[in-house]
Amino acid sequence: MTDSFPRLPSPGEIYDLLVSLETVEEQLNELARLSVRVLPEQVHCGITMRHRGRTPVTVASSDAVALQLDELQYGYDDGPCLRSLRTGERIVVQDMASDPRWGEYGMQAVANGVLSAMAVPVEANGERLAAFNFYGDKPHMFDDDRITAIESFAQQATGMLRLLRRFSDQEHTTGQLRQALISRAVIDQAIGIVMAQARCDADAAFEILRRASQQRNRKLRDVAADMITAITGEPPRMGREFVEPA
Repeated sequence: MTDSFPRLPSPGEIYDLLVSLETVEEQLNELARLSVRVLPEQVHCGITMRHRGRTPVTVASSDAVALQLDELQYGYDDGPCLRSLRTGERIVVQDMASDPRWGEYGMQAVANGVLSAMAVPVEANGERLAAFNFYGDKPHMFDDDRITAIESFAQQATGMLRLLRRFSDQEHTTGQLRQALISRAVIDQAIGIVMAQARCDADAAFEILRRASQQRNRKLRDVAADMITAITGEPPRMGREFVEPA
């Protein structure tokens, strides 16, 4: 194997490249594509991330091969990247065909043309943020020089991964807030209808809706939406769109 290694990008260069992209998804995928340029040979890379207690998931991949190999690990609930993420240790598989650690997953990896692999955890402030998962189509691809190059890149990318996960968490929270506001608007419309029909106050109207939700074993928002549709002949209208603060 050639020993002519590409120059590792600095954290500033990684940041400058990624901030030119618009979405977190684009930034993560570009980070995965950037990671495979660390080595002189062609490899595949996936980035597995676990969001505060959630199930590990591949948030980005350099190509379909990396995504498929990551997904196989989730199916078997074991593999280099999952073990690295769980233990915080670097995992190197020099010969997937003969390594006894991986069982059925190893056989499936070989069947898909992957003969070696390496997983590197990314940690910050004592928390395991993610794991970089590298896959090679030849055995013994990850010698000491290549291990050093990959670990150096993972360290360079740690700050950017922390930032991207924060953005991802904010997007998730914003989505939950948007859904909560929409649900509240639908329920408020239904409360108004019940108040007019039953000649009661808002608290009593809400209690009527709550009991209907329990009796029908349906979400309160869905019961409210059905009522609005039945009375008006149209699904609920949200009025003004929810606008995220600048």
